[in-house]
Amino acid sequence: MQAASTRNINRLSPSAWKAQVAAHERRVEPWVTARRVRTSRGEKHPVYDFLFEYYSHRPSLLRRWSPG
Repeated sequence: MQAASTRNINRLSPSAWKAQVAAHERRVEPWVTARRVRTSRGEKHPVYDFLFEYYSHRPSLLRRWSPG
């Protein structure tokens, strides 16, 4: 019997992996860029900055994609 952690594993080809990474980066880049611009100007957005600060997500972590 297989361990629970090895069941239903979907393997991505390198090209599929790279396509999903690129799609993720395109989705999050507007939020990351806006956050960096506001931070450099010393400005705050009441909603978006709260989400970054409350959940402690640095923009660099938000840009990382993982299939799992």
